[in-house]
Amino acid sequence: MKVKKTLIPFVLGVLITLTIGMLLISTENAVLISSIKYDRLMSMDKKYEKAEKIKEEILEEFYLDVTEEDLEIGMYRGMFDATGDKYSRYFTKEELEEYNDSTNGNYVGIGVLSDVSEGEIHITRVFPESPAEKAGIMAGDFIVEVDGETLKDNGYEKLIDIMLGEEGTDIEVIVNRDSEELIFKLKRGRVDIPFITSTNIDGIGYIHIYQFGTDVSKEFKSHLKALENENIKGLIVDVRDNPGGLVTESTDIADLLMGDGVIIYTLDNEDNKRTYKSDSSKISIPVVCLANGKSASASEILIGALQDSDSAVVVGEQSFGKGIVQGITSLTDGSGYKITYSQYYTPTDNVIHKVGVTPDYIVPFEGTIDILAPSPDKDPQLKQALKIMEDLVLSK
Repeated sequence: MKVKKTLIPFVLGVLITLTIGMLLISTENAVLISSIKYDRLMSMDKKYEKAEKIKEEILEEFYLDVTEEDLEIGMYRGMFDATGDKYSRYFTKEELEEYNDSTNGNYVGIGVLSDVSEGEIHITRVFPESPAEKAGIMAGDFIVEVDGETLKDNGYEKLIDIMLGEEGTDIEVIVNRDSEELIFKLKRGRVDIPFITSTNIDGIGYIHIYQFGTDVSKEFKSHLKALENENIKGLIVDVRDNPGGLVTESTDIADLLMGDGVIIYTLDNEDNKRTYKSDSSKISIPVVCLANGKSASASEILIGALQDSDSAVVVGEQSFGKGIVQGITSLTDGSGYKITYSQYYTPTDNVIHKVGVTPDYIVPFEGTIDILAPSPDKDPQLKQALKIMEDLVLSK
């Protein structure tokens, strides 16, 4: 019995050694993982088995040519579509590059700003020195066709994508102007977007912000300084037709125009709060802001903060009502996505999203805004802003 007991540790040692050796041989190209990770991988395999089967079926049976890449891109887009949020989306590498170009103030296209209403695409602005301006396309024109494609058959976003493209490539655009169809053949080109324009209107500074792109706050400071050197008595900040842009650019401009206080605060899906604040320094002249139904997002941050802090009077129409914040994430293959991660509120807790900012003075205007040669005779909102400014300057 004693001999057998002394052999037990030896035998166990041999068995363990043999077992480890067998494992090393059989798992030469394998990686040991935890049971938790294994269960997770098995769960994912089962979950996406259905997607893989559908993908293979489409590739084999669909009557038109479709690639595996097309289906993968569609799958990524579908995840964002499932959120029901039109501002969250997936970008291919090329789309992300185009998006970043537009944020930086340049892109390749024909050089128009447009919107869609009642089944028509309305050109609201033609950028200076753009292919569209050189060809003779004008603000107020309605786009009928782009390279033979119509809004009815493709949708607004698709037509916008068609107008973008490689520099130097040909494109045909048909517009309706005063019930007459005009055909324009032009080449896509690089378009430099002037984010800021400014002028002096009889001693009142006027600054229009087209979009809150990269370095707009620096440009704003430069334009403001130039106007102050002309001894302006007041400032009109115009964010009409401004779709938004970078939150930090908007808050930096708000910081210039208002004193110490909260500009905005945001809440995410776990009620984590982030507050943007202004310091005590502020502009010493009265400010009036112009806004309309196309003033959105970062534009509403600016006018909401200035209105709530009594730093400016807002004139125009109810703003768009986009009070949510998106962030851009770039992936290793050059693609990326934009996702809504928080909602913002004005200093006095007003909700902007799907509501908008109500002006202090509501003035309707259905005409085209001329930012290069602003005229109160043709622009009732600007006319009202100048009238209010006159009273503010006199009462100061």
